[in-house]
Amino acid sequence: MSPVFVYILIGIFALYLILMIPLQYHYLVSLYEKELRAGSQAKLYDEMSFEELNIHANTQSIHIIPNFIAYIIFKFKYKNKHPMI
Repeated sequence: MSPVFVYILIGIFALYLILMIPLQYHYLVSLYEKELRAGSQAKLYDEMSFEELNIHANTQSIHIIPNFIAYIIFKFKYKNKHPMI
């Protein structure tokens, strides 16, 4: 494998992270807001449609690295603002 190919792969991965972290962060914030409105996480998932649950499960598993980084950012930003976290 040539070094140019490796640099291209690293660049693609970096671009993927740069694009997906903000999307995953906003997804986590919207889930948190829905959970606050529902009252509990159990109620939130009970009220979700089958399609929403399926999308949620697939989104979490496909984008695990950006989701983890977005989760860390979310915890850091909302740690002192909301007692539920």
